[in-house]
Amino acid sequence: MSSAETPGIVPRNEDDLRLAGVVHDVNQMLTVIVGRAAFLQGNHTDEELRNGLDSILTAAGDAAVILKRWKSSSPIAGESGDLRTRVDEALAAILPPGQSSWYATPVEGAWHAVNRIPSGFGAAVPAAEVREVLQNLLLNALAAMPSGGGIEVTGETVDEGSPADRIRLQVADTGPGVDATAREDIFNAGYSTSGSSSRGVGLAACRQLLARHGAHLELAPPESGSGAVFRLDLPGGGTAGQALAEARVDDGPLALTILVVDDEPAVRDVFGDVLRSWDCVVDTAADAATARDLFAAGRYQVALVDLGLPGETGLELAQGLRDTDPALAIILTTGLDRERDLTGAVGPAVDFTLVKPLDLDDLRRTLGLAAALTADRGATGGQPGKEKK
Repeated sequence: MSSAETPGIVPRNEDDLRLAGVVHDVNQMLTVIVGRAAFLQGNHTDEELRNGLDSILTAAGDAAVILKRWKSSSPIAGESGDLRTRVDEALAAILPPGQSSWYATPVEGAWHAVNRIPSGFGAAVPAAEVREVLQNLLLNALAAMPSGGGIEVTGETVDEGSPADRIRLQVADTGPGVDATAREDIFNAGYSTSGSSSRGVGLAACRQLLARHGAHLELAPPESGSGAVFRLDLPGGGTAGQALAEARVDDGPLALTILVVDDEPAVRDVFGDVLRSWDCVVDTAADAATARDLFAAGRYQVALVDLGLPGETGLELAQGLRDTDPALAIILTTGLDRERDLTGAVGPAVDFTLVKPLDLDDLRRTLGLAAALTADRGATGGQPGKEKK
């Protein structure tokens, strides 16, 4: 069901609705990718496989941020966390041709990379957008060194010398450098160099993206015998511990009875597999009618309901389930953007809202809260905080 057909969704013009539909559908696919990758990662101990799956999860999360930015005129809020870690993630995502990893030292005919950023440096730029810029620079460097070469990433504080002021990152390669005639035009949208047909477009977008956060990207002056050197000037944003502090995720069994309602078969399947791996008893339904039949035949503690169901919407189903069982905890899921698309949509029947693609840590935290809520309601006659008579 489109946002135009869902009660409570903010109306839009035709182009806006088409964009919302595309974002919704891509988020549905990302939900499957994230869920399957996280499920495999949790069930395998092979380090190389787990590292590869971690790169997939990072890339899928960054894709979701790009979709959100595509729809919004305001900068995405957030901090980078540990910049050294962001560089490691970018290097893991952009592997050299024919190599399973970057070499740590020069090897003839191959590519090596060195990350010299001190631990604890952070910037007031979202982690996903730092990775996006770094990955663009790494791809450009690889394109400029088709027969192998090296990349070095360094970092330092500027201004008063404190990480809270400004951070300067430098990405240097051992390629041929940027031709003098191209240096003035390299950040113009649509301009390309002979080394990379997409360099001009990517660099223009990266510079514009960083500018939204008070950051800057520049090409350093050429030095004799050196390749290209790009500098990122970033506003400081604290250390990794400050920027990425999150509530601890309990990794013990959840042991909940959960009803999953989603019209996408792949989404239902991945939710079912992940939840069962957390020791939950799970039933799934593709529509509201099937969900009502299952609900009438069994007792559930939590319902995970998609907003855009065919026919009866997820909100209408949520209200019906709430009327039947006041103790039920209801989590609404959606591929739409929460801030823009859900204005006025979430009614009193919904306890929690999660936007796809779901981060499994967020899902697990939310289920922990839902378990406590439904237990409280069960002890108080469906009224949280009131003693049951």
